[in-house]
Amino acid sequence: MSAVMGEKSYMHTQALTLELRRQDARGVTGSAELLDYSITVLPCDVPTFFNIPSLPQIPVSSEFLTKEKGEDIDDDLIRDLTKLLYLTSSAPDEATVDIFAVVFLSHLHYTSKKRYISIQKDLPLIMCVESTYAKPDVYLSDSPSSILMLLQEDKTVKNTTDAIPQLIAEAIGAFQYNNGLRRKAKLPPLKEMIIPGIVMHGTAPEFHLIPVTEELSEAVILGRPPTIETVVKEYIPEVPRMDTRTWEGMAPLDNRFIIVKCYEAFKRFIPADGFFE
Repeated sequence: MSAVMGEKSYMHTQALTLELRRQDARGVTGSAELLDYSITVLPCDVPTFFNIPSLPQIPVSSEFLTKEKGEDIDDDLIRDLTKLLYLTSSAPDEATVDIFAVVFLSHLHYTSKKRYISIQKDLPLIMCVESTYAKPDVYLSDSPSSILMLLQEDKTVKNTTDAIPQLIAEAIGAFQYNNGLRRKAKLPPLKEMIIPGIVMHGTAPEFHLIPVTEELSEAVILGRPPTIETVVKEYIPEVPRMDTRTWEGMAPLDNRFIIVKCYEAFKRFIPADGFFE
């Protein structure tokens, strides 16, 4: 397999049109504004994306990885998680996807004494010299409240909004928000942040590394194209049945085992000290 697979078919001249959705203070989406910010989404293989030769080995002793259905599981917490997985895979509305993501990421220890997972945060986003908001479905934060990771449900079944541009807009909002926190703490703003992000199709994830630079943020603020291209790396787990992966998700055990390994590998991109190192 080549190190870098084919680029997104919907891209034109290797640029992704970034959709920034205007929202009022109540979180109600208004008219969408489309601007070309020269952002390319580049699908990668495991070594290119994770910087490791192969996905990590994980113990298979957990009933979550050895028993497909909840009624066969003895452990109460794992049984509830598995039942929630099946509910989310079969009826992936926004509420069930968000709840599953919070419970599942906690189960995989994305949380810690200083890190927590929450939902639906309004991230102030300055675009075209106007104040707007980006609202991730789920986000990982730390004790200074900086945004460490974003998760966005794919809603194209219900509407035409593409989840990847939404995720990128939220990453730019996270960059502006995190640097705002640094300024309040009398720290210099960072010139670049790599924001990890996940798009969820039910329980089927797509992993992204979004480099947000001072120049890209400034271009969004002023509403003008940046002078350099931004390349967002993407990794889609290679499950046995790629043609049905979005509706199967993690329900089958063979998919589940591979996807859990991807989540374990993705932890390496969560900044250990947040964005306050």
